[in-house]
Formats: sequence, structure tokens, C-alpha cells
Amino acid sequence: MTTSDYYKNSILYPSIAVLLLTIIFSVIENRNYNSEWFTSQSVYFLAIMTSLIYSFFISILCLPILLVRLYVIKRNKTVTLLCWFLLPSICIMTSVIHEIIFNLKYNEKFESSFIYVIILNMPFLVGLVWTYIKYRTLYQG
Repeated sequence: MTTSDYYKNSILYPSIAVLLLTIIFSVIENRNYNSEWFTSQSVYFLAIMTSLIYSFFISILCLPILLVRLYVIKRNKTVTLLCWFLLPSICIMTSVIHEIIFNLKYNEKFESSFIYVIILNMPFLVGLVWTYIKYRTLYQG
């Protein structure tokens, strides 16, 4: 497997999962949605577009995975780990921590907005860990 394949696997499958989970969650959460400004279809579209934009943003943050091709980075496990996880983890942790702080600050329940943040982030975290473990088992040196 090439480094490009690891990059694609850590981005493509989680992006598909995020899109499917967002559609399912949006349909369940907004089935009786009423508003002056939005229809339920526009809320579905907005949720899908948000997940696509977020997936694109995470895929850009995962580009340092491609640096693992370099021998200097490949032989150093710490630098490889940083290339794999640093930027996407900062984004994921920032969004999750922001949502937690917001809910605690305003005494909100951890309901739909928190679930949506988890849906947006968990597949990427799982995908990154899964591909890193596959990469490390193949390249032990």
C-alpha cells in the first residue's frame, strides 16, 4: 500500500460515513422542522453541505500524511505520528471542546448539536487511527 492509499483510506471512508450519518441524523432530527425562514428540505441541504465542507477541510488538514513518504520522516516514529495526527486532531479536539464548553456555559443539554459534532468528527478519528495502525504494522522499522 502506498502513502497515497493510506491518505485516501483515512479520508474517503470517513467522509462517506460522515455524509451518510449526517443524512440519517438530519432526517431523524428535523422530520417535524418548522421555521419562518427554512423548510425541512433546506435544513437537510444545509446539514449535507456542512458535512461536505467539513470533510474537505479535514482532508486538507490530513495532507501531512503524504510527508511520510520521505525517509527522514518514515524512520522517526514520533514525527510520523505527528504528521498523521497533529493537524486533524487539533481541529477535532477544538470543535468537541468548544461544543462541551458552550453546553456547560449556557447550561444546555448535550443533545442534537453535540451529537452532530460527534458525527462530524468520530469517523475521521477512527479512520486516522485505523490507517495509522495499518501503516505501523506494515512498516515496523
